[in-house]
Amino acid sequence: MGSYFLGLGLSALIAIPAGVLFGLSEKSYRLSRAVVELIRPIPPVALIPLVVLVFGNGLEMKLVIVMFAAVWPILFNTMYGVHDVDRQAREMAQSFGLRPWQIIRRVVLPSAAPFIATGIRISSSIALIVVITVELIAGGADGLGSFIARSRASGTQVELVYAGTLVAGFLALVINLLMNKCERRWFAWQTTTKEA
Repeated sequence: MGSYFLGLGLSALIAIPAGVLFGLSEKSYRLSRAVVELIRPIPPVALIPLVVLVFGNGLEMKLVIVMFAAVWPILFNTMYGVHDVDRQAREMAQSFGLRPWQIIRRVVLPSAAPFIATGIRISSSIALIVVITVELIAGGADGLGSFIARSRASGTQVELVYAGTLVAGFLALVINLLMNKCERRWFAWQTTTKEA
């Protein structure tokens, strides 16, 4: 699970600043969307042979593939969230003398935060699936996917394969429930604003 959390965290560290940068201006928003739409459809699993060749069969290989899979939902949602920030609010902040980085910190990021959280929640499920798939296909010393692959390879431990699959499903459910709970707690104001 270490590669899962690390990959998801690094994806957020890359995607959120990039999404803010791409979403701030109309020109960068349109250009970045075209580039992202071109690269995003590449299946992460298809990169396994190339990444194994470059990084070997260790943590770095899993991280690269997990980050490639998880970065897109966060990037897209951040771009959309930043792009949809009320222009009048940004102009008003500017008229009060706030610097660009202050406008981003005080106006843009709080407004885009629900979109960013949704992107992280979607990426958290994708990252878990990709980690387990990579471990199943490429192997490795540890991890749930490696456990399932070893149990399957033995040919006599079918119950362990089922157990590993059930654990994977349970983990995905728990992560999704926790993310939903955090979103409801931190962004309850969004629902109230929409209802008003």
